[in-house]
Amino acid sequence: MNKKFLFIIFLLFCIRADSAVTFSAASSRYLNNSSANLGVNGGTELTACAWIDMTNLSSTQFVVSKVSDSTNNWSTFYLQVTSGNGIGFSVHNQSLNQFPFFGSANSVVGTGVHLICGAWKRNAATSADVVLYYDGSSTATSSYTANGYTASFVLEENSNRYSIGVRNYATPTGYFDNTIKEVAVWSKQLTANEISLYYSARMRYMPLMIQPTSLVSYYPLDMCGDGVTCTNSFIDRSSKNITLTPVNSPVGQAETYLTYP
Repeated sequence: MNKKFLFIIFLLFCIRADSAVTFSAASSRYLNNSSANLGVNGGTELTACAWIDMTNLSSTQFVVSKVSDSTNNWSTFYLQVTSGNGIGFSVHNQSLNQFPFFGSANSVVGTGVHLICGAWKRNAATSADVVLYYDGSSTATSSYTANGYTASFVLEENSNRYSIGVRNYATPTGYFDNTIKEVAVWSKQLTANEISLYYSARMRYMPLMIQPTSLVSYYPLDMCGDGVTCTNSFIDRSSKNITLTPVNSPVGQAETYLTYP
């Protein structure tokens, strides 16, 4: 068989269509586990990343969030796109009344497919404790609110709501309004080189190859076909094995922006 033909077949295999999950603010769609525990309580490091495809950038939208007290609106952490089209990241400790927020400049996030990350490690309890990333490169933390943040801060987590596509307090807020793929959380701060590799590889399942022993949550979100309503629980590919249940019928969306390993 012609070698050029075989090469074309190989390329087609590598970019064959797969699916992400499309969320909707109007339809209140998200994924949730009501009693999840990632095992990060007392931790001083955390990284959250996701590939997102944005078309509606007019409001604050949550990509992934772990709630510690849904009644009183406390989170262990969250990663969001802000109303100014920036990246937002926060960690909380309700017992210490500390909840620092770290945000990039406005207009960092554009339409189309992008990788966003927040990577935190408690050091001097300043804005420098978080590095925000957009498409594999760091972007300055230009919006920082300490909210009591001190060098005694540690993550506070219990068995509570863990959600993709919303911040799931007693009244859910900040529904994501487009497509999310490859949501991964580590219990340590990834390095700039690791996040650059993650982005430049553009390879599906890449989180399994980056600090795998620290990976506490990983959802490829590739279980629904194009245009198919997601009805089955989503499998966590990390060792935590926390399944997420679709709420209000999120829908699969074909995509080819990541290749297969």
